[in-house]
Amino acid sequence: MPYMVFYIVISFFAVSFFHAVLALFLFKFYQHTGKKYITKGDRVKFHVSFANESFIPFPYIKAIFSGESIIFSKQIQSKYFSLSPHSKKTYTFDLECNYRGEYDIGLNSIEVMDLLGLFNLKFRVDSVKNVVVYPKIIRLNKFYLSSNILSESNSSLDNRQQDMSTISNIREYAYGDTFKRIHWKLTAKTGQLMVKDFQNTTETSAVIFVDMESGKYHKELNTILEDKLVESIISVLHYCLTRWIPVQLIYYSNKIVNTNASNPHSFKELYNTFSKIEFNQSVNLPDLMDVALTQAYKYDNLLVFTSNLNYDLVEKIYKYTVSGYDSSLIHINPGLTDEKEIMDIYDYLADMKVNIYRINFEDDIVPVLEG
Repeated sequence: MPYMVFYIVISFFAVSFFHAVLALFLFKFYQHTGKKYITKGDRVKFHVSFANESFIPFPYIKAIFSGESIIFSKQIQSKYFSLSPHSKKTYTFDLECNYRGEYDIGLNSIEVMDLLGLFNLKFRVDSVKNVVVYPKIIRLNKFYLSSNILSESNSSLDNRQQDMSTISNIREYAYGDTFKRIHWKLTAKTGQLMVKDFQNTTETSAVIFVDMESGKYHKELNTILEDKLVESIISVLHYCLTRWIPVQLIYYSNKIVNTNASNPHSFKELYNTFSKIEFNQSVNLPDLMDVALTQAYKYDNLLVFTSNLNYDLVEKIYKYTVSGYDSSLIHINPGLTDEKEIMDIYDYLADMKVNIYRINFEDDIVPVLEG
């Protein structure tokens, strides 16, 4: 009799464990996103369905999702549920994409528990969905460059940028081109919009450094700072290139990247690059400035975008300011540095006639950059 009780107990354990294993193999799921490419601030729907096509009930199931932290914080969370035989359960998440970048969302793993609640079997899922979140293009009406403030409200300033009587190139229409530049005769002949480039007569130009150092802070703050920095650089690039202001863009991403751009046609490629770029800079920014500026064509303006403000960088900005650059610091402030130290650095830079743009991570960048 005692042995019979023992075997019955063992049988219960065996049957319960076998049920959990069976449930894991018979369990099915389906998932999809509404779209793959979206813009920061837009929403995307993620649908996931779980099905039990067997005659066995699944009483304890836990679905764990990728993207539960940072980008989709509190918008997508683990689900606990049960499935009766031949039943289906569907969840739809309406996700707001708050930060630019490339992210995986979807099922990360599934946990199934046996009937007695003694065994917990976990199955990892390798079919997450990839979503690319593009930064917003925030259009600036003015931004200080050299000794001029160019404004959309003053079109004569834009007209002085180029000699409208001298055509330097004819090309296909690109995003940002004005219809005033369309070459109508050639457009009619080729069947596609062709645009005239005119000889550049302005002396306004800029060399731009972007600090791509990986964050020193916790993951959420790093994501916010990177997003703000990319949003700021995209806005300034859009401002310059849609006004045909030549820029040299320098940053480190696996290697030193040195890009020259001078027209709206160049903007789209840079926009796509910074939408997905990873912050993995392994070269100190002051050292990068020395390497690049010793070989660079002399531009009027030096723009430095960073969230890592220190005295080494300040001294490097000083070095190139006294050498003739009109310098600007665009500082994405993490808010964790001693405020007195930050203000001392700002005062020191202001004494050198360096333009300072302080952007806190909760700030609207437009009034700061236009100010």
